[in-house]
Amino acid sequence: MMTTMGAIALATLAGSAGVAPVQADEKIITLGIELPLTGADADSATRIKNGAIMAIEDANGKGGAGGYKLAVTVLDSGTSTAGQYDPAQAATNAKKFVADPSVVAIVGPEMSGEGKAMTPILSAANLAAVTPSSTNPDITDPKFAAQYKPNGKAIYFRTVTTDAYQGPNMANYMRDTLKVKSVYILDDSGAYGVGIANHYRNRPRRSA
Repeated sequence: MMTTMGAIALATLAGSAGVAPVQADEKIITLGIELPLTGADADSATRIKNGAIMAIEDANGKGGAGGYKLAVTVLDSGTSTAGQYDPAQAATNAKKFVADPSVVAIVGPEMSGEGKAMTPILSAANLAAVTPSSTNPDITDPKFAAQYKPNGKAIYFRTVTTDAYQGPNMANYMRDTLKVKSVYILDDSGAYGVGIANHYRNRPRRSA
């Protein structure tokens, strides 16, 4: 769940990125929320949305962020055809946010597949996004900067660590703390499950 400080931080990020609110006279800026609200991930996405909106309402109740009231625009990246998040819809949503000059930052996406589709568009427009759950390391890996950060500046921020950190440290915890000697690894064939499983399996081995 996004905290009040998280909502305020989004507005601060936008300002530090050089995005000037077009609605300065009205003292209103807009935060986008981009999540798969249709399909398999609707429940978790709705919880994230509700948490973000609660934080924004709390911030507004305390005078807003830096003197600006926070408006909200919510876009759904899920489609009935895909039955879950749809990268093409996520890209379309990113373009809609970019086209709205009042939008200064985005909460989301939830899934890394969305993030991969959105980041080149957001980078070109210098529009910040804060994801609560996207963990694919490639999106913020300097090796893939040309693909996911073509404009050079960091625009994709996380509140959770990547698969490259989670997987190996799960393995280390099981070995060092739980004293597990062997494991059988299963995954659900989804992008997140496969990513975590692979990083768990491929963690650097330490000598006993």
